[in-house]
Amino acid sequence: MDSRNKKPPFFAQTRREEYPLVRSDNILEPVVTEQDGSYAFALKWPSSEAKGILPEYYKLQDQQMRPIEVKDVPPETKLVGQRFVEYDVKNPYQPSPVDSQLELDQQIAAGPFEVELVDGSIVTYSWYRFIDQPVLKHLNWDQKERNRLQSVVEKIHSEWKVGREFMSAIKEGKLVELDPALVLTPPVGLEIGFVPVANQQSNR
Repeated sequence: MDSRNKKPPFFAQTRREEYPLVRSDNILEPVVTEQDGSYAFALKWPSSEAKGILPEYYKLQDQQMRPIEVKDVPPETKLVGQRFVEYDVKNPYQPSPVDSQLELDQQIAAGPFEVELVDGSIVTYSWYRFIDQPVLKHLNWDQKERNRLQSVVEKIHSEWKVGREFMSAIKEGKLVELDPALVLTPPVGLEIGFVPVANQQSNR
């Protein structure tokens, strides 16, 4: 891995179309850093004044997504007037609506189950075959594509054992700790090719 191999940011309009993000003073760029043989990927804003800020509107020009000012957004798009509901921590998490909840319920391999996190909230989750999890439904893949992804996941689950080392140990700092309640053991028979998916998170 080195800086020559980093890929510029891009927009994926569809799974088969990727449009590069044109760099400017207030657009981030990917960087790869190295220290004592350890590599890290980072995002860098060339302008410190715009650090952490991305342009809000873009226009596809010459197969590149170029940032534009709000005054240049075509009125017929009705984008400028759009408002999004702010997240309220008091509201329970619910997954996005689906066309057929019954169909998703039929795809559940085990569950639903509940687990209490350290913050007192309750997570309801179910086990799904990886390719049948709700978040992948919108892809509308054919059976060949579905089988290919499922086989990759099953290979990972079979060969990537818990005790195996995948990355070199950090040389400074401290790794974050997971809430122990988030570490799950698959039900018998669902160890390979199945994943837990959160269906809801709420307070008592």
